[in-house]
Amino acid sequence: MPNSDAQLLHRKPEAIANRVYSDRLGNGSETSGEGWLYRGRGLIQVTGKSNYRACSLALFADERLLATPHLLEDWQWAVASAGWYWQARGINKWADGDDFASVTKAVNGGLNGHSERLAVYREALHLLTMHP
Repeated sequence: MPNSDAQLLHRKPEAIANRVYSDRLGNGSETSGEGWLYRGRGLIQVTGKSNYRACSLALFADERLLATPHLLEDWQWAVASAGWYWQARGINKWADGDDFASVTKAVNGGLNGHSERLAVYREALHLLTMHP
């Protein structure tokens, strides 16, 4: 049986984000709404106020993403933010070393869904290396 919190948050993505990301990643309290405001956006899902600030400084040399976080929904900035994240965390060293588990941890913080991602990765490699 779901507890009272689960029942209160059921089918309320904004409330869930504000609960889960409150007082984390540079966000304020649950009532600040920053968990939802700075939710995952872009191809690599930049999440949290501190990451939005760092990404904004790198991409624009100012903090505009704090005022307009939806910019990461635009294709140009969705791609650019993923490149920033990848470079800022030095992920190429693992990608170049074919260390898929370390890449997954660096991007997702853990290995949740790792086997499914690995299967898709291997299929993509196979398709990319096929010769006509």
